[in-house]
Amino acid sequence: QDSKRSIRRAFPRNITIWNEFGFDDYNALGRKQTEMIQFMKRFHTTAVKYSAELGVPAVNFTAAKIDEIETRRAALDAANNAQEKFKKDLPTFTRERTEKLNAVWNICTEVGSVGKSLFKKDYAKHLHYLLPEGEETEKPIVSKTVREAAIV
Repeated sequence: QDSKRSIRRAFPRNITIWNEFGFDDYNALGRKQTEMIQFMKRFHTTAVKYSAELGVPAVNFTAAKIDEIETRRAALDAANNAQEKFKKDLPTFTRERTEKLNAVWNICTEVGSVGKSLFKKDYAKHLHYLLPEGEETEKPIVSKTVREAAIV
């Protein structure tokens, strides 16, 4: 976006060259990472092609600014590749996390079992070793209302 002013100064009213730089493509890209990477590659190639016109003092779109386009494209490409790798590896991370959590759960159930055995006769301490009910635990279904239960 910041480059548009410089490009317009270098090529006043030359819509053909503006579109060669991607003026007509930029807004349609939105948040499409892979298309933005391709756009930036074309943008850099075009900037190199017209570097003499862009580098004049009145325009001041220097070689360093042209190089920055490629640097940002490479950074975006690397970030996109890292994101895709992470998404691909996510099932492995999930499996590893589940295995670790299950190992902790198994230790907790073992400690709870030993604690309940040790404190069978001390109800207060025995309660400390009861594990909370999980969502998968079935709850009893009450089929009668309070009024019906009182009549029976």
